[in-house]
Amino acid sequence: MAKLIAVTSCPTGIAHTFMAADALKKAAAAAGDEIAVETQGSVGAKNQLTPEQIAAADLVIIAADTHVDPARFAGKPLYTTSVGAAVKGAADLIARAKVEATLAGGTAPTATAAKATTRSRLEGSYKHLLTGVSYMLPIVVAGGLCIALSFVFGIEAFKEEGTLAAALMAIGGGAAFKLMVPILSGYIAYSIADRPGLTPGLIGGMMAVDMGGPVNKAAYTFAVGLLTSDTFMPMAVVMAAGMTPPLGISLATLIGGNRFTQAEREAGKAAGVLGLSFITEGAIPFAAKDPLRVIPAAVLGSAAAGALSMYFAVGLRAPHGGVFVLAIPNAVTHLAWYALAIVVGTLLTTIALLILKPSLNEPKPVLVSACVTG
Repeated sequence: MAKLIAVTSCPTGIAHTFMAADALKKAAAAAGDEIAVETQGSVGAKNQLTPEQIAAADLVIIAADTHVDPARFAGKPLYTTSVGAAVKGAADLIARAKVEATLAGGTAPTATAAKATTRSRLEGSYKHLLTGVSYMLPIVVAGGLCIALSFVFGIEAFKEEGTLAAALMAIGGGAAFKLMVPILSGYIAYSIADRPGLTPGLIGGMMAVDMGGPVNKAAYTFAVGLLTSDTFMPMAVVMAAGMTPPLGISLATLIGGNRFTQAEREAGKAAGVLGLSFITEGAIPFAAKDPLRVIPAAVLGSAAAGALSMYFAVGLRAPHGGVFVLAIPNAVTHLAWYALAIVVGTLLTTIALLILKPSLNEPKPVLVSACVTG
């Protein structure tokens, strides 16, 4: 029996972090191993590994798509992989880790060190980017909600100095949104170079350099910028298209339960809440686990929602907030048509998922299996 310890962390710190932890625990128990797992989620680190647990461990596994500092595991056999790998194949991951682990802060104890190093370099850029996004996300959400709340008092109420509306706008648009890019760049640098990289990254970001984030972040930034020129239709499109993937997936887990595991059905509930709040990241765990089916379904629904929003000439003045901004007077033009666009996009995503995803009791088509396995 081997004593294992692990750390799991995904960009949003919600579903995948805990799904990976559960998968590792089940696989270790099935193999007769003992394991303790620390989850670094959106609410902070839970079940933190103690110095005694680390000292007694025979193997350390880091399954994360964000930066996890390996300093405390110095001298221990360490295996680093993605959080998705733990969700999809925890048993194989543990078996591989026992063979391919390298000494943290030292040299590889096995002949597979070169292979592990190559894999680490290939995954590095993706992990650095997601680390930055995970730290930036709370700033974007909180700032956007503050701006949306300022509109409760009137679309232009924030222009009157000394009012609560002005304070909310100053916090959201004046402080939080100005910190968005520095936080992104700072924590990308932190992921690359640990603490010494944090200050250069933050300073390089007050220059407002685009760090090459995901496509949806680029679209979001573009739409927010257009708000300053009183161009409101793109913002409506972005929010509608961003809400439909997690909402459609959540609805699919409720309707087509036989196509999803129990863990996915639980994660679907969280995805629904995130979708209502315009946090598209709720769809990430599902897309990462089954990209060939989930991504096309999400694209179909988002495209339909965005197209309908443009067709009905919907305008949106708030940069964030999801369904909560629908209740703000004058924040949305053609409100009923906008709600219809979101509903249609959500239903299309759900229907596409139910068509594309087979029942868990049915064998997968040979063609799909061949594509996945390469």
